[in-house]
Amino acid sequence: MSEASDKPLKILTVGHSNISLQEFTELVAGQGVDILIDTRSSPYSRWVPHFSRESLRDAARAAPFEYVYMGDSLGGKPSDRKFHLPDGTVDYEAIAQEPFYLASIDRVLDLAEGHVVCLLCTEEDPIQCHRRLLVGKTLGERGVTLRHLRKQGLFEDEESVQRRYFRKNPQKLQGALSLT
Repeated sequence: MSEASDKPLKILTVGHSNISLQEFTELVAGQGVDILIDTRSSPYSRWVPHFSRESLRDAARAAPFEYVYMGDSLGGKPSDRKFHLPDGTVDYEAIAQEPFYLASIDRVLDLAEGHVVCLLCTEEDPIQCHRRLLVGKTLGERGVTLRHLRKQGLFEDEESVQRRYFRKNPQKLQGALSLT
């Protein structure tokens, strides 16, 4: 966030799920999004090929938003094994300390100044998605307010997502207040 700004930045997130590309572009454009930032490590799917990196880039040319791919630095499934825990899960805390990641967070913040930015991933529900647990957590620590764009253009704020998560996982509540 720039020092000249006294208003906290708001950044949207969205998961494309399995809707059509037209429905998706209308959903995102309907919220006034100027810049769609793709945070998927691997922006391809055999189930919904219309959400490939190239298809989204082409669709953005006809839409009122710009497509920016940043999954190589903000993705939740890094290929480098140093970011994986012994059980195979990704160590988001380790990624969040890396200069390449922090530089990309700075770029997101720069893009969000004066624009409506939306972070894209696959999962419609942000509850377990890295766009919230990794990228969103870092942005929140920098004073950004996240709003998660859900089906039919509805929004869910971060506090609501956290409440749902802890209702489903009460054992995780202890010590988890650092997510906010």
